[in-house]
Amino acid sequence: MKSMVIKDFTTPTTIKKNEKLTIQISGVFSNKGWTMHEVKANVKQKEIILEVIAKQKAGMMYAQVTVPFSTPVEVEGLKRGTYIIKAIKGTTKTIEIEVT
Repeated sequence: MKSMVIKDFTTPTTIKKNEKLTIQISGVFSNKGWTMHEVKANVKQKEIILEVIAKQKAGMMYAQVTVPFSTPVEVEGLKRGTYIIKAIKGTTKTIEIEVT
């Protein structure tokens, strides 16, 4: 299993407390052998760290062709305050959101 490159992510910049935050993540697999295994949005203090984990089918050879992916991830239970969202691998983009 391997962490995949996140090219971009989008989300609202303001939500209410107890509301689910939905983050849309997009990126690429390095070949057609990768499949999505898990999408994580880990909350650590005032940061939300995004990670897409994929697994590759064993024993197969694949052409080096990038395959785009797009998937949502939801975060619940955020307390009031300001959070910074960032990807663990890929884009250096950050988004600041406010929970009111």
